[in-house]
Amino acid sequence: MAMSNASKTLAIDPDLHTRLKALAEKSGLSADQFAAAVLETHAEEEEALQEEKFDEHQRWQRYLETGQTVPASKIRSKLRAYAADAAARLEM
Repeated sequence: MAMSNASKTLAIDPDLHTRLKALAEKSGLSADQFAAAVLETHAEEEEALQEEKFDEHQRWQRYLETGQTVPASKIRSKLRAYAADAAARLEM
């Protein structure tokens, strides 16, 4: 995570500030560092969610235009491969 020295003011609820401060102390970070890390993580998650929504919309539009679907057997095969991969990682 790239940190900038730019200072910004963010108004937050006093209870949330207390929680953030306590978590920051437990993490060995300053409250500012901890808050920045939390915001960075949330922004990344939100960006991924927005991208997924866009991809879903594109897939739906493609289905409406073509009527093409993915066979259930292909989906099952893909899911089995994912499960096998996850199981192999757990064994490591």
